[in-house]
Amino acid sequence: MIDFKKILFVADGSEGEDIALSLAADIASDNGATLTLFDAVEVGDFSPSDAALGSALEHWREVHVRQRLDELEALWGRLKSDYQSLKVNAKARPGNTARSAIRTVISDQYDLVVKAPQGGARKFGIVFGSTDLKLMRQCPCPVWIIRPAGRPTFARILAAVDINPNEPEVEPLAREILRLSTSLASKDGSELHVVHAWDLFGEAKSKGGQIDRGTREKILSDLESVHRSGLGHLIEAYPYEKTEVHLKRGDAGDVIADFVENKNIDLLVIGTVGRTGIPGLVVGNTAEKVFYSVDCSVLALKPDGFQTPIEA
Repeated sequence: MIDFKKILFVADGSEGEDIALSLAADIASDNGATLTLFDAVEVGDFSPSDAALGSALEHWREVHVRQRLDELEALWGRLKSDYQSLKVNAKARPGNTARSAIRTVISDQYDLVVKAPQGGARKFGIVFGSTDLKLMRQCPCPVWIIRPAGRPTFARILAAVDINPNEPEVEPLAREILRLSTSLASKDGSELHVVHAWDLFGEAKSKGGQIDRGTREKILSDLESVHRSGLGHLIEAYPYEKTEVHLKRGDAGDVIADFVENKNIDLLVIGTVGRTGIPGLVVGNTAEKVFYSVDCSVLALKPDGFQTPIEA
């Protein structure tokens, strides 16, 4: 079950914003959630010592914030007739878009952020812009960047899960990824692919003769069995008839990126970091590599207890 109750839609004027907003409204409507249209107005934070100039600049900021609020209302006006019963409001505040959005999430306790990919990133060969990346790295609640694809549903969903026998603390995040992925897939009858990548640490350094081939193959076989068993145990709790499970050996970032491309995945659900309680530890190596490689929508999750370096 998807149970988001307060959704923040970051409307920064990105291409495909109407499509992303429509999907955000669908999620809010299905969940009886409140939807807030949000944007930050980057009008500078200069605070002069001269009182008259300071007052004039403050008025300048207020004018631009009010103007952006009017624009957000107009944006919603194009969809309003389709969502008569939906609770919708608009917020705008001065400041950097990503930081302001994260501060709003913290102060007002939003449980999902949605936006379209930031315009301009594609000229560098990537889908996500700096605002998108900062939100996925640092926002404490799930962040859903919806790449406009001209269709209202996701036909193929990929849940990328991490399980590690030596780190049981990563399992709750893997379960949340599967819970959300299964709910989203069952809603639209989508294909659900679950992938877990594993590898033997330091294997390349062991090929010089320090460990004989038979021992190495036994270790690999046993390790694969452990990961297969753990993945099977995880999947059992989230039955769905269109689920395909994939256990792949290799670097997780490479495995996930290749899978997204080869299977034409529409939505990737992934955890951005496995550990908690360390402010500033904002994204893992796997997620970082994936963000710069995939060409699909991404729903990025954090583990419980994640501490953002952004203060409210």
